[in-house]
Amino acid sequence: TAWCDPSWLPDWRPGRKNRPLNNDDDEAVLTELQLAAVRAKTRLRLLFTGIHLALYFSFGLNWTQWGDVLRNQLGSTQITASLLMFVLLIVTFIVLETVFLVISRGGRS
Repeated sequence: TAWCDPSWLPDWRPGRKNRPLNNDDDEAVLTELQLAAVRAKTRLRLLFTGIHLALYFSFGLNWTQWGDVLRNQLGSTQITASLLMFVLLIVTFIVLETVFLVISRGGRS
């Protein structure tokens, strides 16, 4: 995949010029950098999943006493606050997933 391409990885070791990978030591460094990238992406996905689940379960307020306000109609319309919350949650989930994809891409096309 594109994120495994070593050409975009910086060479962080002092005294080294950007030369092609040609020995086991270079491959070990590349593997460590790839592993760090996977760990960072996994932590980010876990954060976004936690936010998503918290918002998802917030819809359960509709069936509690705290959600009594959500049963009321908004103004003179037939739309309830519960329906508005449902629509806003769907839009929020789509936006969160888009933000995650943009961040995880890291500016690469």
